[in-house]
Amino acid sequence: MPSIFVSYRRSDAPGHAGRLYDGLVERFGEANVFKDLDSMEPGADFEKVIRDTIARCDVLIAIIGDNWLARNEEGQSRLHDPDDWVRLELANALSRTVRVVPVLVNGASLPEPSDLPEDVRTLTRRHAVVLNEDVWKLQVAQLVDSLQHVLEGGSPAGRDDDDVEDAPDEERTDLEEALAKMASDRHEMLKAVQQNFRQ
Repeated sequence: MPSIFVSYRRSDAPGHAGRLYDGLVERFGEANVFKDLDSMEPGADFEKVIRDTIARCDVLIAIIGDNWLARNEEGQSRLHDPDDWVRLELANALSRTVRVVPVLVNGASLPEPSDLPEDVRTLTRRHAVVLNEDVWKLQVAQLVDSLQHVLEGGSPAGRDDDDVEDAPDEERTDLEEALAKMASDRHEMLKAVQQNFRQ
């Protein structure tokens, strides 16, 4: 079975992370989905567990809410702290052949490259998924279906985004195509909701 790592900031979107984690566990099983304290034994070395788990995982889902770029008392983004756990998780995944999928919640958008430290800056080149409260269950189901299609029967999970950018259109990965279809489906759903609201 594939292994999925859920990365999130506790001061940002813990509720969204928990709900998405539940959806992933329902499909892939608890043993194959990692979410910090829920998946860690008491007394474990957090940094070592993070590093070892990411080395074995196929996908890292980075949940980004409107407070993901939280700032410390000095006014600097916490991501610029070399010991920030979210930064350590992302940097480890981006430096390996791990598929990183940004998931945007609470109306958040992908940060600008200039907002991020260099070792996680390529996150901004990853195809993001938007999850909305109004259609949460449907969009989570689509995301899980896309992940399962790729991880269990599609293209290699670790194909680098540089390879995707350089390849012809017909060589795009199954996940890229599935996420693009998900974005198109979301657009159509929102149009239908807006039309019904006007009526």
